[in-house]
Amino acid sequence: MITVDPIGNNTGFVTTFYGDVTQWVDANAVHVTGGVETAVTIHCVPVLEQITGTSKISGHMYRDTVTAGVARNTITRVEKAQSGDVPAEGVSIFLYRSSDEALLASTRTDSDGLFVFDKLPEGGYYLTVQLPGFDVNTPWEVEVTEADSVLNDVNFVINEADQSITDVANQEEINVRLYPNPAKDKLYVQMNNGDADALVRIYDLTGHLLLTGNLTNRTTRLDVSHLQKGIYLLRIDSRSKVVTHKVIIH
Repeated sequence: MITVDPIGNNTGFVTTFYGDVTQWVDANAVHVTGGVETAVTIHCVPVLEQITGTSKISGHMYRDTVTAGVARNTITRVEKAQSGDVPAEGVSIFLYRSSDEALLASTRTDSDGLFVFDKLPEGGYYLTVQLPGFDVNTPWEVEVTEADSVLNDVNFVINEADQSITDVANQEEINVRLYPNPAKDKLYVQMNNGDADALVRIYDLTGHLLLTGNLTNRTTRLDVSHLQKGIYLLRIDSRSKVVTHKVIIH
């Protein structure tokens, strides 16, 4: 998956995923093999209108690497950071107007997890967060008024703690075996016959999608030679069932 973030003189556009879409679940995947140059074209999605005002909406994005529990694989709004939360850099956030659902702007969090939408007119808005590999979140509504024109505590947390281990509950639904793990160049995914024709994705721990493929046979070989040494998350989707495993590349 490829993402384009307009900057500088291109602020009339919003963050766009390959396929000219603004939601990662609708994006097209790019399959690249070693030693082959691949060219893609992305037409950035423009904002519907230019807005101006004196109001501001800002906040922070955190990652919960410790206590996600049953909230794993979700993004939720929080009052403030908790113990174990760390700033989440490079997460895409979209701003819409509530009255007509017009997409007005997008931004990405900085190294401190901070995001800012400024120069806004008073009114109602909602925010959505797009992070590949995480379920599409419920829009969060915010309103700026003359009396409350600066909102600087719109904070979110990415609940990812349990994504680094096998999801035991889902393992009962999708019977899968990965080997060898740790892997070097090849990783084999073995599934029972009832779960054939599934979709497999591999993400790094920042949520970036690195590899996609189809599991059409009982045993499928994945080429992971292009991945750097480290820990990754392998997610399998099959007939509305999902399981996530930790994969180590050495």
